Amino acid sequence: MICHKCQKEAGPEDSYCRFCGAGLGNNEVTPWYSNISLIILLAVFFPIVAIPFIWRNPQFSPKAKKLSTTACVMYTLFLIGMILYFFFFHIGKYYLQIYKEL
Repeated sequence: MICHKCQKEAGPEDSYCRFCGAGLGNNEVTPWYSNISLIILLAVFFPIVAIPFIWRNPQFSPKAKKLSTTACVMYTLFLIGMILYFFFFHIGKYYLQIYKEL
């Protein structure tokens, strides 16, 4: 089967073109991991977990996959930094005071 959008060869069992993400006309139900809402929720609450779902989704272009992966990694690093900041500067001060009193 040939994609109508990018004119590249797609497999006979493919529902979407693996090169451009265009639908190939099969009216089959998409798998649960291709749900965009699920990917957005995962990206907000568990960004590292969202990366495999982004790469398995045929609707995203390769450029969008790379950009989304970069955003998820940067957001994860931000969250880790915030957790470490909260622990060392807030909870750490509390435990330091308790340790000094002993």
